[in-house]
Amino acid sequence: SAHDQSLKIYDIASADMICMQMLKFLPGVCEWIYSKRHSKKLLAVSFGNQLLFFDPFKSSDSDEFIPETTLTDYHTHSISRLVYNSKYETLITVTEVGGIEYISTSSEEIGGELNSAIQFELKSDTDLYYYVSNKNIFIHSISLSPDGSKFAIVSTDRHIRVFNFFTGKILVTLDESLPTMTLAQKSDNAAYAPLKLDAIDFGRRSATERKELVLETNSFPKIHQLEFNTTWDESNHFLIYPTMLGIKIYNLFTQSLSLLLGKNETSDLRFLGVALFQGKIIPKNHELDPATLAFRARAQTEGKNPDSEEDPLLICGSLKKNRFYIFSRRLPNENDERDIFNERPLKDDSLSAQENEKTIRQKQASMYKGLFKATIFTVRGDIELELDGNLCPKTVENFVRLAENKIFHNMIFHRVIRGELIQTGSEKSSEAFTDQQPD
Repeated sequence: SAHDQSLKIYDIASADMICMQMLKFLPGVCEWIYSKRHSKKLLAVSFGNQLLFFDPFKSSDSDEFIPETTLTDYHTHSISRLVYNSKYETLITVTEVGGIEYISTSSEEIGGELNSAIQFELKSDTDLYYYVSNKNIFIHSISLSPDGSKFAIVSTDRHIRVFNFFTGKILVTLDESLPTMTLAQKSDNAAYAPLKLDAIDFGRRSATERKELVLETNSFPKIHQLEFNTTWDESNHFLIYPTMLGIKIYNLFTQSLSLLLGKNETSDLRFLGVALFQGKIIPKNHELDPATLAFRARAQTEGKNPDSEEDPLLICGSLKKNRFYIFSRRLPNENDERDIFNERPLKDDSLSAQENEKTIRQKQASMYKGLFKATIFTVRGDIELELDGNLCPKTVENFVRLAENKIFHNMIFHRVIRGELIQTGSEKSSEAFTDQQPD
């Protein structure tokens, strides 16, 4: 989906765009709808609270791209996430306020009776209303297990909740919030030992979490820069997700942390998006690279068949880094002289980053130009203020941001000089003093 009201489909093998259709609306999110029983693949595209199902490869003499089916009665708010359970032919939708719906695609008519494997009749018997009832929590991402029996949701409260697809009930909740991580660092419990960091390193990572937690406080739903996803392994038992401490591999069967990757990497890497490839080494006719040869030799030493041995790759991105990182069981090639941590970025990347930073600064500065009005409510009466952002935009910006974050609430006037000034605004002030008490 694109802002130019077009729908583009790319072929991964050839890395080329194979289809493009123009729409008469601004599309939101999209998801392929497919199963063994379907004779054709459909593409579900959201438009506000509507779902439109297209056959993108359908030949037509008309220039207008007409949907096969449109659903308008399922949602009251805009759709923000889609994920398709192909095994049970069910589309899971998420709205911007946290509403979760199941939509059947098993019958000829989309939106019919749900799959018989689903064990609830009323949503009130499930936990699918959890995010709607907690209005301050918004959903970042949703991922489905390979067998379709579970799905994991990441939300703005830094909790990961794993749902049973059939019952709609929460199976486990993983708390990755900053307060919990801080308590783990201070705890003497041996179970938290693998999570502990050096105090300075943990302080840097905590500062990053607090700084980047909310990007735009006035938007709805709130826009968070530290959005991350989860992914599953092929066994459906392991959930993989990034945290401020590194990338965690959590065993849902034993409900314990199996592995923590990237903990000892540089503290400026805050991993976000993750994807897992669980491939196998299949020798080709061409010469194998040294890392592959070393991996095969190690497998033979351990008495394993190198042709069937899995060689998983975990690919992840990082906050404000224009590159991705790969975790593997392979050892790095010692003859490789490339310095992956300190190499200079390309000239185009540097210019693009500078232009983006300049654009953001200009946008932020323009937001606080003009006249603003504020009211200070005190026990002696109200004080009306007029803030001129044209004269001092930075001062106005600082004041407005502090006021929006309720920093000034219940603050005292810590300095009073009769007929001259009154002073407040310092959150460190605990006791008032006066040079001269007013009447």
